[in-house]
Amino acid sequence: MCNSFKKTVDRKIKKENKYLFSSKGKFWSFQNNYKNSWCLIVPIVGLLFFIVPLINIPFLNFIQIDDVKTLIENRTRDIVTLISVIFAIISFLIANLAIKEPYTYNLLFKKSGFFPVAFYALTVIGCFIIFSTLKDHISIENRGDIFLAGVYMILGALIFIGLLFTQLARFPDKKYILELIRKEVIKESKENLLIIARRIFSYNVINELGFANYTMAYFTPKTKGEFQMKENQNYVKSIKIKQISKIIKTENTKSIFVNNLFLYRDVTQKDDGFFYVEQNGNTQLAEKLNNCVKTTAKTLNTNSETKKYVIQEINENIKTNNHKLVKEYLDILSEMYELQQNLKF
Repeated sequence: MCNSFKKTVDRKIKKENKYLFSSKGKFWSFQNNYKNSWCLIVPIVGLLFFIVPLINIPFLNFIQIDDVKTLIENRTRDIVTLISVIFAIISFLIANLAIKEPYTYNLLFKKSGFFPVAFYALTVIGCFIIFSTLKDHISIENRGDIFLAGVYMILGALIFIGLLFTQLARFPDKKYILELIRKEVIKESKENLLIIARRIFSYNVINELGFANYTMAYFTPKTKGEFQMKENQNYVKSIKIKQISKIIKTENTKSIFVNNLFLYRDVTQKDDGFFYVEQNGNTQLAEKLNNCVKTTAKTLNTNSETKKYVIQEINENIKTNNHKLVKEYLDILSEMYELQQNLKF
């Protein structure tokens, strides 16, 4: 319900600016929080390792194992050795980046999936160590099933690490890194433009309801209607547009004033509300309308990290007379500015 207004605004934006919306699902944004991916990976891997095998799934348990205890100890040792060697090779690949900058290292970890794969592999190792320690306290039937589940998960880890190798092997190529930077600039620009568009389109939607503009009516005495902003929640998160529309159906909108109401607006302590009525008017009405606006402490500002990096690289390459790289980075900025010019309101 709280997001219905944003969905309405997005539909209006999409009619003219479809390119601002990514076709990828929400789960794809998981990669943006790659450093915190352990919060999801560790419990899921633990569940799959210890709990799922207790459910009798025939096609997963078709292999019969006699001496499980010996296999557990041997495989745990082999797995730790194997993963250690693999991550040593990965460290070598990372050390041979084509462009050694803090930003490109961050880009490598983000785009290669290094952290999720590392967390997955380390969690499987941890589960095997716990399993090896507690093996005498687990029934013989369950012991074999859990061991098999662990073997399947190690095979999965090897597949993920293999895919990670193919990604990391491309990073010593300067052209590949430049292409990733270009995609990041475009992605960043689209996200920023979408924030700006939501602010402008939501402002227009509110104005279409027929309220008088507060700034245009400064000469008229007004009453605020007891708007109480919650402490540290000074960011407009959502607007209950349906509820506002329902309220004003029975009221004269000409006697109601609105003050710069739109999504993602910063609200300061000086602001005493969004809706006002004429002096001696219905203050309860203003209060009801103000309560239709929900604020939050979580801010959503535009991000220019990649753009700043590109500008920094242009300046540095100008100093070293590296005209080829200067042209590459300028082409990236040119594409970004062209994207901005295509924004329609």
